[in-house]
Amino acid sequence: MNTRLGKDKPMRPYSWIAIMLLLLIAAPCSAAQSSATQMVESRVQQLLKIVESQSPEQTKKNDIHQLVNDLFDFNIMSRLALSYHWKQINDAQRSRFVDLYEQLLEATYMDRILAYKGEKVTFGSETPLGKDRVQVNSRVAAENGPIVVDYRLINENGQWKVYDLIIENVSLAQNYRSQFNSILQQGKSMDQVLEELQKKIQIKKQ
Repeated sequence: MNTRLGKDKPMRPYSWIAIMLLLLIAAPCSAAQSSATQMVESRVQQLLKIVESQSPEQTKKNDIHQLVNDLFDFNIMSRLALSYHWKQINDAQRSRFVDLYEQLLEATYMDRILAYKGEKVTFGSETPLGKDRVQVNSRVAAENGPIVVDYRLINENGQWKVYDLIIENVSLAQNYRSQFNSILQQGKSMDQVLEELQKKIQIKKQ
């Protein structure tokens, strides 16, 4: 039985580009000053300037990396990806998993972000999900038809941060949760999973 960390769940080719664009176009902003949707829309041009600039590719990657760190809540994303297994690992394992999971997402999608060509993004409704959480709905006008993107944010001390994306009814958190859960249920230890993550990141960076 294959217990290696698997491939990401298939989506339309452009879907993951849309995911990362929608994640990266925002930056922390006071909730009193702007709704989550308004905050996202106000930062579209910031990302486009980076992607479409004449800067060296590494400079673009560094700038995008900074936006990611400002926007993502990798701790929540990591807990969602591991589900109940999170409570079964120690602090050192949690810290390493958060770091590797962040690296994996960046290594997986950075080149696709840089391939963005300015496709139109429109925003729809903003739905409350509970205290300090909202879902913002949007649509990307991709070449093969519109892509529906719902992304979820949490307000932390007056700043909106993304903790999950749902692309065409596929959740980023659930996608990885199923992979990690399958591996751990087959008997691998968390240390083995961490080694699998490290190897996958190294391969993607080659």
